[in-house]
Amino acid sequence: MEGYKSGLKSILDVLEAQSQLQEARTKLVESQKDLFVSSADLARAMGTISVKDLG
Repeated sequence: MEGYKSGLKSILDVLEAQSQLQEARTKLVESQKDLFVSSADLARAMGTISVKDLG
């Protein structure tokens, strides 16, 4: 926002940056979910966790 306030960036630049930030946050959450699911699948395949343990 500082670049916008000082006139160095347009509102379009600010909105694009905010959009890119939101996309990155969404991808982070999706990746964390994938990691959790893969870890649970691996533990189940190794016999160290059962479906009952997952709640």
